Amino acid sequence: MRDRPRLLAARISIADGTIVGHSLVPATSGRRLDSLSAGICSHYVPTMPSIPSTNRFANRSIRDCARDHMLMLMRCDLCGRTVNYWAEDLAKVIDDPFHEAHVPPWGCGQCRTIDYMSIRWHLPSAQELAAGLTVRRPVRQVVKWIWRDERV
Repeated sequence: MRDRPRLLAARISIADGTIVGHSLVPATSGRRLDSLSAGICSHYVPTMPSIPSTNRFANRSIRDCARDHMLMLMRCDLCGRTVNYWAEDLAKVIDDPFHEAHVPPWGCGQCRTIDYMSIRWHLPSAQELAAGLTVRRPVRQVVKWIWRDERV
């Protein structure tokens, strides 16, 4: 009788123990994944989905990142411009308190497009802060009037 292939819950990088994907991967019968060397406790621990939920309240918001004192890294993949923001500052500037953290709040300042923008969040390490990390901070709000010509 032929053995059925076993399925692992996640593909795991043995070198550093990070989870590469969350799809079911067939395990080879000849090799066994040593979970202690991979730095995990179980293959049946569910991983975070790589695709955000359609329910915007289930996703992490910028207000959640602000509560955790995180640094938001916005990057334009078209021109390569990278800007760091504190999540507390973004929470003050953005009107929507439930703005999702994976959605960039505005486009690139150089390219003038939001299509290639990506945003990530992380806790800055002490080495990052000691090295002189540049963070963009709000100074003041400027109200701008927009005019149009009308034919009388």
